[in-house]
Amino acid sequence: MLVLLISFTSSGKPEHKTLVIGIEALDYLPFYQATAGEPLSGYSVDLLRLFGRKYEYDIKFKAYNVSRLFSVFLAGRIDFKYPDSPNWSTQMKQSHGIYYSNSTTAIVDGILTLKKHEDLLLDEFKVLGSIRGFSPWPYMGWVQTGRITLVEADDMDQLFRLLKAGRVHGAYVNVQVGMKYVKQNLPNLDVAWNRGLPFGKDNYFLSTIYHKEVLTDFNAFLIKHKKEIDELKRRHGIEYIDFKKN
Repeated sequence: MLVLLISFTSSGKPEHKTLVIGIEALDYLPFYQATAGEPLSGYSVDLLRLFGRKYEYDIKFKAYNVSRLFSVFLAGRIDFKYPDSPNWSTQMKQSHGIYYSNSTTAIVDGILTLKKHEDLLLDEFKVLGSIRGFSPWPYMGWVQTGRITLVEADDMDQLFRLLKAGRVHGAYVNVQVGMKYVKQNLPNLDVAWNRGLPFGKDNYFLSTIYHKEVLTDFNAFLIKHKKEIDELKRRHGIEYIDFKKN
C-alpha cells in the first residue's frame, strides 16, 4: 500500500508538483518492496513513477509500517493512499468520505497453507495468519465471533515462519505475492494456495479523502497510457489468476 502526500495552495491547486509517496515497509513483490537495505522496486513503484513522468510530478517515496500508514491517512495528515480498496478496514472508514480511482490492477488474496494441508476444509481451519494492519475481510465475520483466531505478523518472513511452525493453519496474503516470497526467500518451505477456502477477488485503487479532483488526472493516465501500463505488468509478472481447482 502506497500513500501520496501533496501540498496545495488555498485555491486547491498544487503549490508545486511534488508528490511524496508513502509505501508500506514490506517485501510485497511483484507489487512493491520497501525493506531496509533494498532499493524501492515493484510494479506499483514503477506505475507511480510513470504517472509522475507523464503528468510532470516529482515523485518522492517514504516507507511506513502498515498500521501507521493507514492511521495517518485517516487523520488527514496525508492526502492519498495507494493501494486501497473499499473492502479494507470498513469500520474504521465509516466516518470518512473516501474517494477511489479506477482500478490499477485486479488482485486475488487467499489462504496459503503447507502443501500437505492444501485440501484443509473450512470447518477444520481454526487459526488464520495475516500481516498486522491488513484486513482479511472474507474471514472477519468468523474472527469477530471467535470461530477463527487471527494471528498477526509484522512482516512476510514472520508470517511464513508461523506457518512453517504450525502456529497458524494458513496465511492470508496476495496469492502471487505469497508464492513469490516463499520461492525467493524460503525455498525449502512447500506451500500451496488452498482454493477450497474463501478468497477475495479485489482491485488496487488510489484513494483520497480531500482531493478528489486529482483522481481525474490519475484515471486519465490509466486510460491514455494503458499500453505502457500493460507492459509494466508483463515485465513485473503480474499474472492472471486461474480460479479453477487443479
